[in-house]
Amino acid sequence: MTSRILIMMILLVTAITAQDTRRSADFRGAVQGRVLDNATGNEIGYANVVVHNLPDSSLVDGAMSDENGFFYIPNIPAGRYYVSAKFIGFYEVLSSEFRLTPQNATVTLEDIRLKRAAIQMSEVEVVGDRPVIEFKADKRVINADQFAASLSGTAVEILENVPSIDVDVEGTVTLRGSSNFIVMIDGHPSIFEGSDALDQIPATLIQTIEIITNPSARYDPDGTTGIINIVTKKQKITGVSGQLSVNAGNGDKYGANAALSMRYDKFTWNNSLSWNDFQSGGQRTTDKTTTINDTAFSVLGDGRGEMHRKTYSYRTSLDWRPTDKFLISAQFNIGHYERSRTSNQMFEEYPVYSIYRSLDDNTRAGDYWGTGLEFTKKFDKESHDLSGSVSYRSRIGSEFNETTRRDENESITDRTKNTEDSNDSDWRLKLDYKNMASETRGFEAGIQSRISMDEEGTGTYGWDTTASQYVYYPQYSHQNDYEHVIHSLYAIYKRELGPFQWQWGARGEYTYRNMHLNTQDTTYLIDRWDVFPSLHVSLPLSENNQVMASYTRRIDRPRNWYLEPYATQRDAYSVFQGNPGLEPEYINAWEASWQLSKKKNYIAADIYHRTTENKVERVQSVIDKETLLFTFANVGKDYSTGAELSLNVIPYSFWNIFLSGNLYRYRVEGSFNGRSFDNSSNNWGVKFNNTFFVGTDTRIQFDTNYHGPSVTSQSEREGFWIASAAVKYDIGKKWTAALQVRDVFGTGRHEFTTTGPNFINATAFERESPIAILSLTYRFNNYKNGKNRPENGEGMNGDEDDLFLF
Repeated sequence: MTSRILIMMILLVTAITAQDTRRSADFRGAVQGRVLDNATGNEIGYANVVVHNLPDSSLVDGAMSDENGFFYIPNIPAGRYYVSAKFIGFYEVLSSEFRLTPQNATVTLEDIRLKRAAIQMSEVEVVGDRPVIEFKADKRVINADQFAASLSGTAVEILENVPSIDVDVEGTVTLRGSSNFIVMIDGHPSIFEGSDALDQIPATLIQTIEIITNPSARYDPDGTTGIINIVTKKQKITGVSGQLSVNAGNGDKYGANAALSMRYDKFTWNNSLSWNDFQSGGQRTTDKTTTINDTAFSVLGDGRGEMHRKTYSYRTSLDWRPTDKFLISAQFNIGHYERSRTSNQMFEEYPVYSIYRSLDDNTRAGDYWGTGLEFTKKFDKESHDLSGSVSYRSRIGSEFNETTRRDENESITDRTKNTEDSNDSDWRLKLDYKNMASETRGFEAGIQSRISMDEEGTGTYGWDTTASQYVYYPQYSHQNDYEHVIHSLYAIYKRELGPFQWQWGARGEYTYRNMHLNTQDTTYLIDRWDVFPSLHVSLPLSENNQVMASYTRRIDRPRNWYLEPYATQRDAYSVFQGNPGLEPEYINAWEASWQLSKKKNYIAADIYHRTTENKVERVQSVIDKETLLFTFANVGKDYSTGAELSLNVIPYSFWNIFLSGNLYRYRVEGSFNGRSFDNSSNNWGVKFNNTFFVGTDTRIQFDTNYHGPSVTSQSEREGFWIASAAVKYDIGKKWTAALQVRDVFGTGRHEFTTTGPNFINATAFERESPIAILSLTYRFNNYKNGKNRPENGEGMNGDEDDLFLF
């Protein structure tokens, strides 16, 4: 009896062991981690990472780290292993032992830190930092963390140092001379426009900024000069991680932001929260002369201007990957914005002398929110997928503008107030299909609908000096409704003929816009089709040497406030009125580029030519001896032809030099108010960035930017230059402190001179300087910059794994 029981127990144990063995045989685990430069703490991309068996050190599998030093090696059987990592110019490093079991399926290793090998100066030297700018086939990728002098600011401060971009002393961003570009956040259009959108995003939450000057037919054709896409930080290592940043500067400048990421087997949850309260000011002067009936009237102004910007926002996204080939993603964001500009100027009038004080206050504020749902389905064949999305966004805002004129005794002689309330909502639906039919040819197609409904109301008030109160003017107050519908479809065909690669595409758009002015019972209607072709070609000359060329046709549609035909008092001497007859601009853009790289050293050159039909400009004309009218008009056609050169050199392992320049010829021709004009200028700018690595934890940076003179149809802008400096110090692995000083020498002066029939108007603004800001960042659980690249179907922009990288 005892022997039978013993035999049964042995058989039972054997069966259980066999079952566990079969389960272990079917099991597959994964290992992940990061490869860093031990000296600088920065990520090392393209390092060779190999998994070895214990105890015989046989090779199991391997991979290369991505651009951010991250590696992920799946499909490893249960067992005991270690990892080796190496990269040219560094010594090989072995990880500690780890074990994979069904209970411990994914192992995250501690950071693997490579030490630099002793290499002679005549040999190749390797710096662990990523380059300042990476040149892709269809875009430029700016690595935000390489600009230490901008970490306490927003996307605007980062772009100050980027080729093709100019930022004036008041924070207005232009791309190749135009402020009409599209801003996207993680591939989604921003609810704000231009500089306002870029000002909302703290620099410490930005991973990269992508500049696409000639987008293909896949993208919306809006914007004169292309797209600026902000890619925010997202963690790729399994687990919970995050960061917290705070900053403070002179002149009441404060900010804080936080990010939290949770990544598990099938789910990723990313969150970010930001708050900014930024004040600045400066001295403003005005010198204006108008001529009426051969009599000249002059106004001289001198005073101070102040700007106050307050924002806070929350963004969250949840990704679910039920399989390796299917992704569902949901996003939500909410926020508040407020920007005010005030001025206090003394004015003197001639030839009949009088003196006034003008107090002006303009405030824009509002709340916004948006949500979206996306999916991506990848088929069995590589680069064959279907994706779709639906999104909704809403913004409720208000604007307040008050102008007060006081005499020498500070008595109010004139006062006006204008208000505006708006309620905007937008829907966007998209469906995209991509099929690379073979290794040498492919096809893409998609459809999209954009539906916008906007309601706006304006109020005008005048000051009753007797009763000392405002009086409402209903005859100058208005209600407007806007309906804007755009249906789009596009197709792209790609082909590779040997080393030569080309892509042709076309996008058709149907536009319906109904602007109804309720108080006038007037409707302005647009109902039309447009076609926007695109062509991209590429020819690799060698592994690190290639030339590319492209052509696109684009459109820039007038904003709502450009069209409203109502007069609004801006200050004591200027009035703004929209133009409902504005036509959209049509842009034809040609571009060719050449790139040569060797390790982290590279040189890139671009030549471009752009023409704009129905050119829209803000123009001025005389109302009376004191007052100018500002409006928008289609003035004719303009041309921009230029070249850009970028150079990144690492003369020593502790020194990185980035130099870029932009030179272009601008010409505008046409007419306004019956007067023909031709204006042209040679525009140029230089950006010089020096970064020094001191020891293993300290980085010192010096930036110098020069912006050359420029012109429009009526105006000339003087050149100016700005110098900035910063020190960044890593305190252990979790803390980073940075001190930046902007406009070190106080040279940020903005001067404009505008001339037209019977007037000349010169203005200048010199902001307070220098501006010093100190920031402190804390990271936990290895939260680092992670580029938003596709992984298991994760990429939602639809262009990261294209065969030809267009």
